[in-house]
Formats: sequence, structure tokens, C-alpha cells
Amino acid sequence: VLRGEMAPDSVGMHTSAIDETFMTKQPAEQAFVEQYEQEDKYNVNTTQPHQDVRLTVFHRPVKGVITSSFNASERHYGVHVVTAADEPVLCVTDGIVIFSEYSLADNWVVMIQHAAGYVSIYKNCMRVNQHVGNRVRAGQTIAVTGDAASKSDGRQFELQLWKDGIPIDPAEMIAL
Repeated sequence: VLRGEMAPDSVGMHTSAIDETFMTKQPAEQAFVEQYEQEDKYNVNTTQPHQDVRLTVFHRPVKGVITSSFNASERHYGVHVVTAADEPVLCVTDGIVIFSEYSLADNWVVMIQHAAGYVSIYKNCMRVNQHVGNRVRAGQTIAVTGDAASKSDGRQFELQLWKDGIPIDPAEMIAL
């Protein structure tokens, strides 16, 4: 324009073409955004406001007697609790179900991601009534204990609690 090589009216046309080129999402970028949004849907830490660990209250998941305690040195990352038949299994605190499947070794297993980096794992359930993606509240029934008659202690429910990928003793956080 300053040197006279371009008509003043044509400047607007060139910049809008440039804007459209730079502002339109390319297919790879659009696919990445969609994948990120789908994965992030189950992330408690981004879908809920930050929760202070000191404010996290854990509820007892089942009624029963502890038969085996947490022992990280032996790679036993949970507590086993003998329960009555068909005892409801309650969620220890608010969260999102991230796993709910049957395992030959552990019967039905439910994993729930909670705020502040906690994950609770409930093993040896007879039935589950929550599925991946469900939001659950503290004290809500998520499963029913089963009869693990093949185990030496009868009905064995197992609870594990993890914080930022590290197993912690549930008995230190929950009055079992």
C-alpha cells in the first residue's frame, strides 16, 4: 500500500483470508480437543472446585470385623473386612466411578476417584449398582458384599485407599 503496489481496498481481503486460515481448527487439533474433553469428563479434580484434604470426610463403607490389616511392605494395600451376607457397600466420600468390572480374582471391583487425589477401591463385591462415569455421594450404596466362601475367612470385603498414586492405610482415615 505504501509503495503503491497494492490497492488500499484489497488490504482487508488479504487479512480476512489470513484470519480464517489461522483461526480455523485443523482436523488434528479438533480431534485432540474432542479426545481431551472426553477424557477430562471423568476427572474429579477439574470438574469440582479444589477441596482441601483437611475437609475430606471419609465414611465407613461396610459394617464388619477387620480380619487383615494394611501392610505395604507385604504389598497388601487394603483391609479385609468380614461382613454379613448382602451387606451394602457405601461410598466413602463423593466422587466419580472410574472402574466397575468383574475379576476372577476379586469378584466385582469398583474404583472411585475423589477430590484431593484420593481413589477408593472396593473388592469382592457380589453385585454393583454403579457404572463408569456415575457421580456418587458419600454414604451412597455402590455395591453389595458377596459370599467369598472359597476364602478362609468367609465373606471377605476389601477396601483400598490411594492418595496421589500411593497406597495408604484406610484404617488411618476411616473408622472401620
